[in-house]
Amino acid sequence: MIKNRWMIPALFGAICAVLAVCSFALSSEGVVHSGAEGLKIGQAKTWAGLELEPNRRYVLKLQPSSGVQLNNEVIVSATLSRDDATLFTIEDAYWHERGHWSEGGESGSWEEQNSSSEFSFVVPEAGKYDLELALESATSIAGDRIEMLLVWKEPWPLTAWPLIIGAFALFALAGWSHSTRRAAMGRFIEELGEGTRLRIAEMEYSVIGRMEHWEPPERVGVEFRLRGTDGSERWLAVERYWREHPYIEDGEQTLVQTLLDVPLSPVQSEKLAEHDAGVRNVRFGADLYDRDKENCGFGTLVTIRDGAAYQTRYSVDVYRLDRFPSAPGDLWIECMKWIDSGEIEWAVMRIADTDEIDVLEPKIAVQMSRAEIFDDGPAKADPFGVAQLRGPRADVNRTSSAATKDEKQRQPHDMNS
Repeated sequence: MIKNRWMIPALFGAICAVLAVCSFALSSEGVVHSGAEGLKIGQAKTWAGLELEPNRRYVLKLQPSSGVQLNNEVIVSATLSRDDATLFTIEDAYWHERGHWSEGGESGSWEEQNSSSEFSFVVPEAGKYDLELALESATSIAGDRIEMLLVWKEPWPLTAWPLIIGAFALFALAGWSHSTRRAAMGRFIEELGEGTRLRIAEMEYSVIGRMEHWEPPERVGVEFRLRGTDGSERWLAVERYWREHPYIEDGEQTLVQTLLDVPLSPVQSEKLAEHDAGVRNVRFGADLYDRDKENCGFGTLVTIRDGAAYQTRYSVDVYRLDRFPSAPGDLWIECMKWIDSGEIEWAVMRIADTDEIDVLEPKIAVQMSRAEIFDDGPAKADPFGVAQLRGPRADVNRTSSAATKDEKQRQPHDMNS
């Protein structure tokens, strides 16, 4: 399931971490020779009779004892030989530089250095080898003191560092999957169709209706009519909201949110119905919700049935608290005005915690492209009408924009009788 998919990279990351620890624990190493020699330019020092074996990896480490002074350079070479036959010769320069830069009215300083080196090697056969260390050149006339360390290693078959890097990458992927799981779950849900079975908060529901919200050329949301095993009906929606990006200046962010309707009492429904469409503020409970003009606008409700797309035009106003709703439990208040009929419908939706939604039996929805919906002749009005599409929630909340205040207060009772 999408909500648990982060566990897959987390599991493999944990396996990599365990293997890395095993690699460190089971690998072994030891010192073949270590020492320091004060050398003059052109002078060499040989360590003779070093016992080396072909089944081990050796690492030669070299560095000037006191580092490299500023604006100085030291060049060192090392040669490994056996019976006057040279296996390899390496040379490295150790240096230290500092300076200033200026460009385009800006300036600063820089500093670079190379003060040590490591060289890994293996030998073709067991035996005694000679290692010669030479000071090829140095800025100091007196020469330099060079430290040398030769160690052997028997690594575990699996190298630790790739495993550590892999573990960090997998844990990062797990964190990203966990943080984006709600949006991913929303995108999965909006592709479902009628007949899908869901479980929400221990109650099983079947999808008995599916409607798409279009703001051409894009589909911006999907709404589902659900029927529970106890006969109750609810509304589930996946909508997209826009806000200023919290970290990028002058940037926008699109949030995919999964919403569930908040069941309203008759008193709450009547209070909401007293508001006119497009008002600046809406009071719900003890809080005052402000109109979010960035997410208000016009659209088309599309229902696909028997290979045909039926359309109903609407305008929508949404209201929120000062803090942008983004966490499970945060509320949106929605006022939908059906353009063709002039009817108004109020609803309160809360952001759902998708971890509590289980898709028991998915049914993929029949879908049509934008061109198939909007360019295939004149729009087809849904023969069942808005009320049939929107269900009992519309019967409770739908009011006429031309009704008086008394009529608005009376309509919810009339429509339920």
